[in-house]
Amino acid sequence: VSAKTTLGKPTGISASNITESTATLKWSKVQSATSYRVTLTNVSTLYKKTLTSTTNSLKLTGLTALSQFKVTVTALNTAKKAESAASAAYNFTTSPSGVSNVTATVSSDASVKLTWTSGSNADTYKVSYSRLDPSGNPTAYIDYKSVTAESCTVTGLAPCSYYVFKVVAGVKTDSGYVYSKEAVSAKVLVPVTKVPDFSA
Repeated sequence: VSAKTTLGKPTGISASNITESTATLKWSKVQSATSYRVTLTNVSTLYKKTLTSTTNSLKLTGLTALSQFKVTVTALNTAKKAESAASAAYNFTTSPSGVSNVTATVSSDASVKLTWTSGSNADTYKVSYSRLDPSGNPTAYIDYKSVTAESCTVTGLAPCSYYVFKVVAGVKTDSGYVYSKEAVSAKVLVPVTKVPDFSA
């Protein structure tokens, strides 16, 4: 029997914790494997990189934002000089570059104007907000809307309350939208709508 068929090939490759520059790969353990060879290819540039892991997972770093990568994994047994056939290819796409400088400005009594800077050619931006509790912590983020411009005015906020706002960038790919990491504004206070006149 050929040494290359001694080990079963890895299966079940998946990628998690994907950001614009990192991702964590995981796959099934192969009996008698002492290490794994991971081949990573940038689908657009065809740049190929070979990495080694002694476990059935590997954190990738230094990736290019909004790029599709192809991964194959080969099981190895260095003592027996054996290796498996390569796994089936698995593809994943890194996140786009995130937004920055999210600025929240009270533009009227119960609305806040948001502006931000985008790090990529985003197709959409998802805006959400949360009211802060008495300890200054967000209660629960509410999805507000998706916009295409680098600004948004949030209305319908409760007066005399503190809020924070989150923005993520989204880029449309062949397999759907991929989103950047979130950017959060500093807290802002929405003032009282109108001071009652008790002079009458």
